[in-house]
Amino acid sequence: MSPSSFLVDLKKIFEVDEVLINKNEGYIYAFSELIQKAAAQNNMELLLNIKSENEKEILHEKFLIDKTRREHPFEAFAYNGFIDAAAEHTAGLLEKYSGSDYSISQLELYAKCPFQFFLKRILKLTPFEEPSEELEPMEMGLLLHAILEQFMKTVKKENLNLQFEKEKASQLLFAIAKDKIDKLSVHSSLSFWEKEKILGVNGSKNDSILSLFLEKELARTDNFEAAFFEVPFGRLRNDDGQKSTILSLNLTSNAKLRGKIDRIDINFDEKYFKVYDYKLSGKKPNEEDLQLGISLQIPLYLFAAQQILQNELNETFLPAAGIIYSLKFSREDFGPDEVKTVNRKSYGKAGAETRDKIIQANQDLISHSLKKIDALITGISAGVYHLSKLEKREEKVCRLCSFKSVCRIQEIEDG
Repeated sequence: MSPSSFLVDLKKIFEVDEVLINKNEGYIYAFSELIQKAAAQNNMELLLNIKSENEKEILHEKFLIDKTRREHPFEAFAYNGFIDAAAEHTAGLLEKYSGSDYSISQLELYAKCPFQFFLKRILKLTPFEEPSEELEPMEMGLLLHAILEQFMKTVKKENLNLQFEKEKASQLLFAIAKDKIDKLSVHSSLSFWEKEKILGVNGSKNDSILSLFLEKELARTDNFEAAFFEVPFGRLRNDDGQKSTILSLNLTSNAKLRGKIDRIDINFDEKYFKVYDYKLSGKKPNEEDLQLGISLQIPLYLFAAQQILQNELNETFLPAAGIIYSLKFSREDFGPDEVKTVNRKSYGKAGAETRDKIIQANQDLISHSLKKIDALITGISAGVYHLSKLEKREEKVCRLCSFKSVCRIQEIEDG
């Protein structure tokens, strides 16, 4: 490798000696290091060489705090992330959170790591990130949502039969997409690949996300009809400006939820429904995530959809399935994938009995998730913001966390 011109010139001016790291081992350079070392070794004698009595007292207090945090990281203790809502200096600070309306992503974040929720949602800290000139995944997702919503609404309004009017449907879908993209004015050369994926690689419509979507819709054999699209609930508003349905969960807190269901399909003959969640990655929650409450989207979509259908159609529909619909540009990964809430292999061939057990499992999941939400909101409003307790926290939370520099989880891991 070519040497740095800066280092070459530096060595012309200064004499340079190599200093190995072990030369400075064993030295302590700051009070904070002294406290951490004393607490880690449970050795109070390290603090005895401090001459000032006032400093000794302060350091001793900090030593006990650090020692308690290391040995009992989840004990209800102010320095472990437990805010005393009744204390004079915090009185009324957390009251607003008991009656707030929450998004699903906020609750999932708190379920994963209360401390990260505290940093992002209460303190509103924003980690520094390099700007990107590429079309952000969220923007790409919003664009695809808008295209599919308008297409499915038009198909329903004009009563198009996709099986017999495939070419007309294809022309409609690509025309909607082109119009949406043109209105976005996405002309950067860096966004070229995103447009190619949507409209067709090298000008071939067959090699596109839209073509894959049509293929999946044409291949459907169930008796469900796409009925509602981008259905908001909570404080979000519909396209016409009207307030959307507010879901009161009858929780111990009076908090409410807000969100938007990408799509609801209905079997009108048997009174069943499915909810769809479009995702660019297509990652499906597993049973463990559903039970832990760190994946709440599908169960809450099922709950919200059931109430919305009752309000809109004045009939009771049962939750047949929650679907993660992958929009990833890959023939192997693209399309709907049902979130499994019950082990179906043990039921043998599909039939009425299996279907009833699946529906019951979905309803049980809804009830379980609502109880989880109750506990999560209670924790938020009570000021409980400890570190993540998840057994797989490194995999599920810490690995991609932007707040590692201000988090002490490593102290616990080392301990």
